Amino acid sequence: MVKQWWENLSERDKRIASIGGIVLALYLIYQFIIAPFSHAIRDEKAALSDKRDTLTFMQNVLSHTPPGDTTTSISHTELLSILSKSLQKTSFHHYTYQLSQTSTDDIELNYATVPFTDFMQWLKKISTKYTVNIKRLSINKTNTPGVVKLSLVIGSA
Repeated sequence: MVKQWWENLSERDKRIASIGGIVLALYLIYQFIIAPFSHAIRDEKAALSDKRDTLTFMQNVLSHTPPGDTTTSISHTELLSILSKSLQKTSFHHYTYQLSQTSTDDIELNYATVPFTDFMQWLKKISTKYTVNIKRLSINKTNTPGVVKLSLVIGSA
């Protein structure tokens, strides 16, 4: 049926149908092969750029730690008390948080929203004053610039 239809077409119509088929094939190749790869590469480049920025920031924070600073060793029970008291004295103390001891070694701190810069300065202060291990730090952006959702698992070393 298609063969008969094709044979009944004039040379001009066959040429137009052939060109249309080629254009359609190129469009489908672009839509289903080239565009997904292009978008994936763009997204990965953006993620890499963000990770490089984070690495640069963390290296700057590390390089600003004064040499010769000594840290105080503390027990797991002391750490919970120190964190609780320290959080009450911060500039972000009015933000709601959850502080809990999840195991004998771990303390978990969660914020639905908290100022990123202030929290990182507080964390640097705690980690330079006391011997602690940051076991997990999860930071997610919110709709408010400079404010993040945060989850931290910390333990004494």
